[in-house]
Amino acid sequence: MGRYDRLREFRRLDPDRDYHRIYRDMALLEFPWDLTMGIQLGFYRNFAVPGISALLDRTGRMTAHTQRRLDNTGILLFEAIRFGLEHERGLAAVRQMRRVHAAASRRVSTDGQPWRIPNHQFVYVLGTFVIPSLRWLDAYAWRPVCCHERTAMFRFYQEMGRLMGVRDVPPTLPEFEAWFDAYEREHFAYTVENQRQWDATRAQLTELFAAWLPRPLVPAGRRFADTLANALLDDRLRAALGVGPVAPAATLAARLAFKARGRVVRWLPVRQTPLYQDKLETPSYPDGYRIEQIGL
Repeated sequence: MGRYDRLREFRRLDPDRDYHRIYRDMALLEFPWDLTMGIQLGFYRNFAVPGISALLDRTGRMTAHTQRRLDNTGILLFEAIRFGLEHERGLAAVRQMRRVHAAASRRVSTDGQPWRIPNHQFVYVLGTFVIPSLRWLDAYAWRPVCCHERTAMFRFYQEMGRLMGVRDVPPTLPEFEAWFDAYEREHFAYTVENQRQWDATRAQLTELFAAWLPRPLVPAGRRFADTLANALLDDRLRAALGVGPVAPAATLAARLAFKARGRVVRWLPVRQTPLYQDKLETPSYPDGYRIEQIGL
């Protein structure tokens, strides 16, 4: 397979009909590392919305069982991406997402004050899987993303939202992007709950960057990797998460490093097997897992 053969295949497909096939191959074969980064950075944006971080803080799962919580999110999302939203395993993952969100609301509710997750928060969370990932790809992927890929990615999450009962998702990607940016301008604000969620999870991003270093340099390089993780956050997000200012040189270094990585990947052999398949199938479950066991 040539380096651009998969792109030519995508362009022969209908992204409104074949969105799963296109997005699956984007996520698992064409841009697996980049989309992982985009999804992770999008996930962290949820912490900057006080209503979302307050629920996460009350359940305590993100701070007390951080790696298990992140693994579980990856499992459910991987199931949906790998098998699709018409396959029983993909549908089971979506049903479990609905169940765990309902369970979280019940867990933090009291007799006098039930906790209900408003629909606009569900729309925003859906957007964090789409908009930040596309922006990461635009900035750092080994090749430009075509219009078929953009549409397919949006349609996949639009359908996921429909199956989860999320209402009022903007009908087109440009409208969703405008809605997403306006929502962040209105809702991002610092709280201590926001900062607790970021402090609990940024170690994962730091370890991801530290893994690039030769083994003898990893302990000393963790501080640099931590700075790199903070440098990837935009100013509004850093303020909402309680992250201090980052030196412009660190931000520039981060951007140059990821752009350089994209140029290197362009010349690597075409990937034929999913990058994270084995890791996501049995992360913290040595005996395997059942979808019904997965909690968020």
